[in-house]
Amino acid sequence: MKKYILLFTLLFSLNSFAQNVGIGTLTPDKAKLVVDGSATLTQGIFGPVGSANVMLDIFPPKIGFNTYYQGGYKSWITGYSGIINHDQSNGRFTLQTSPASLAAGTVQNFITGLTVDASQNVGIGNITPAYKLDVGGRARYRANVPNDILQSPGSYYDDYRNGNIAAFAGMQDSIRWGLYGSGTGGYGWGFDFNTKTGNVGIGKNATDFSKLTLNGNTALSLYSDIDYYGGISYNGTNMIISSAYSNIFGGIPSKDLLLNPPSCTGLCTFFPGKVGVGVDIPTANFHVGGNMMIGAGSPATGYLVSINGKMICEELKVQLDGAWPDYVFDKKYKLQSIDDLELFIKRDKHLPGIPSAEQVKIEGVEVGDMQKRLLEKIEELTLYLIEINKENKDLRKEVEALKATIK
Repeated sequence: MKKYILLFTLLFSLNSFAQNVGIGTLTPDKAKLVVDGSATLTQGIFGPVGSANVMLDIFPPKIGFNTYYQGGYKSWITGYSGIINHDQSNGRFTLQTSPASLAAGTVQNFITGLTVDASQNVGIGNITPAYKLDVGGRARYRANVPNDILQSPGSYYDDYRNGNIAAFAGMQDSIRWGLYGSGTGGYGWGFDFNTKTGNVGIGKNATDFSKLTLNGNTALSLYSDIDYYGGISYNGTNMIISSAYSNIFGGIPSKDLLLNPPSCTGLCTFFPGKVGVGVDIPTANFHVGGNMMIGAGSPATGYLVSINGKMICEELKVQLDGAWPDYVFDKKYKLQSIDDLELFIKRDKHLPGIPSAEQVKIEGVEVGDMQKRLLEKIEELTLYLIEINKENKDLRKEVEALKATIK
């Protein structure tokens, strides 16, 4: 009997001065109730037998629900269990739950659902959170009040300089997700995604007929690192596709492709579409301000249009700036003699004023100039024929006179 009294005294010590109670300790000086037990058993269970309990344990400190430790954490009664842990070595809190409902006395395999570390980082599905909220898996936002746009699900972001709300990312309405800026004066919804159609709007809501809708004078700019490569803009009248350092930003002459709105029928107030390259105001359907090259190769120097290949058309008109060769028929025109012409042909193997075959092979032929040169030769040939015809008439008269004398 004395042994039992001594054992009870060792296990249960009451300090009559401080009214502290110790279980498993003789010096309960830290709290009104101090329990010192073994790591192999739960230190305390609260709750009626046959009902879910609350458990206290100290290796490491934890609070359990519907569980106790006895060779593993087991279900107190049939059902789900949970534990709140604290690891004093790193300051981490974890919330663990059982993945299934198990029979009473069955060992549970807990899964960590929530973690709060010493830096106040919170992890959901992640036991080592690196950010204030670190989610391992998907997150879902729900509306608090259905059909209330002011309580639509989403996230607010503050301006770090003054703490004011700077942006909101979330649902605009029942089908639109977007980004809202609330800076000075209010920016409104800057980005819109239609969850029904998959269409996107930047600067305005997405339309039903376009996958991407852009709103703004400079709708799209293209960069490579820090270098500007070009963009698409609208100046109130024209849509402009620009290359680097073009008139999108002003101050530098444009050498870009400029597109007017397309032609239409009905209630339209704009002009038929024109394309201008190197001009700000195209005056034709296709207006090039400078040289044009068609086909591979390099453009020829001194020519506005270079074509590497064949060209076919029903009619070609050449309008020359210089004089047409009617001057050949002027009385002041000095026609080369037939004898001189013969000597030139024998020596140079081509007509005067006409390029040689070798020269044509190297330099080509200018159609308008060659037409003028050929006409000059035709008119000279006409003069030669007229002169020969006169000589023939004179010879015929002389022959007729000789015939009359002989008779």
